[in-house]
Amino acid sequence: MKILAILKDSLRETLDVKLFYVLAGISVLAILFVASTTYRPEPMEPQVKPLLGFVTFAIINDFQSKAETRGVFARPEVSDFEQLDPAREPWESDHRFTLTFDLRTERGNDNPFFHPKPAQEQPEGRVRTEKDKQAVEAAKAKLAPDYVRRVLKDGLFFVKEVEVAPAAAAAGEDKAAFEVTLKGTTFKSRKEWFHKPRLFFGALEVPVPLMTLAAITQFVGDWIIGGFGTSVIMFLSIIMTASFLPTMLGKGTIDLLLAKPISRTALLLDKFLGGLLFMILNTAFIMVGIWLALGFQTGLWTHALLLCVPIYTFQFAIFYSVSALIAVLTRSAIVAILGTVVLWVLLFALGWTHWVFIERGRDAKPQETTQHWAYVGYDAAHTVLPRYKDIDWLTTRAIKEDLIRQTLSDEADREKAIKDLDKEYGAYSWRGSLIASGTFIALMVGLACLRFATKDY
Repeated sequence: MKILAILKDSLRETLDVKLFYVLAGISVLAILFVASTTYRPEPMEPQVKPLLGFVTFAIINDFQSKAETRGVFARPEVSDFEQLDPAREPWESDHRFTLTFDLRTERGNDNPFFHPKPAQEQPEGRVRTEKDKQAVEAAKAKLAPDYVRRVLKDGLFFVKEVEVAPAAAAAGEDKAAFEVTLKGTTFKSRKEWFHKPRLFFGALEVPVPLMTLAAITQFVGDWIIGGFGTSVIMFLSIIMTASFLPTMLGKGTIDLLLAKPISRTALLLDKFLGGLLFMILNTAFIMVGIWLALGFQTGLWTHALLLCVPIYTFQFAIFYSVSALIAVLTRSAIVAILGTVVLWVLLFALGWTHWVFIERGRDAKPQETTQHWAYVGYDAAHTVLPRYKDIDWLTTRAIKEDLIRQTLSDEADREKAIKDLDKEYGAYSWRGSLIASGTFIALMVGLACLRFATKDY
């Protein structure tokens, strides 16, 4: 009962901090922002046009590899793009469009493919020599419907079937025209298709590249919330909780608390848990809210986002344990904040530099490098110190795997994507990261308790 009473006091102390409500208000705004962002499936045309650039590049490379077509360039033009069944979703319907290749010849820097000029500035006669005429005619002959179909099928990798038929080109021009029909796609649901986010319930379009719902959810959950948002919450929580212990250790307050029939260790631990409670309330509120908002808007219920609540609280415990120790040693909230921020910067830098200089390509490094005292020492420091960034990356992996299992309907594709994740994040493990970080927390809190229990107040 005494422990519950002290925890209740810690909760009341947390709620008495006015900045707590400011943070809660920021969380509400973030949740409303995510909830008001809608995602509209994009039509097929924006998916096809960018890929035609890669298709044309492959054709040009083929032209340059043959003597008879060398020097000829093709520029694609798409017209009359239509969805054959407008009532169906874009990834379910067939599509048809006219594809015209504008064939030109190279003349030094006056390359009409890379440096097109207005029509009135073009020199008279687009093919200026007999050799040019022969090269263009050879390119036209090469651009047979079956050849174009094969090239398009390779470039439009998500289309099930491609049909190509010759179409009439403009008379007197060096063009090859085709009627292209795209029959279905390999996508089986809205979750796999490309969407464009729009803010404030569709009122404002976001000028970002097309992404799938899985990519959008990962970006919002991992980068915006897990990166920027969590850093803000962590920083503000460090500031707000740094005064808890110094306030308790103030003259008069500590005398009253020590007069109560409870051990000093239990008293300090209860205050430490009260600080963690502050972080739990903030992270639970914003992460559950964003999980619900994204789930209703996208249909992707990414449960790994809920895993962020205990993970971010655990990460906060790394810094709060140092804050507690500094507070017991100095009774200064300012010093506790500065010491904690310094630790945060060091652990952030340690995680990135260890990955860049040691973990990345570890197996390929020569033996004399891996046995050097600096390499071994830095690797050992990463092993024993809290693994703040490792836990971040493992959280990202959990979110990615959750989205892969929800969005990839083909089992083979799903297993391949998960194996790729294992290769990307295989150097990190929850067990090692939690043990190293948990040991550090226990050591800092233990030293704080020892100092508090033996100091004469």
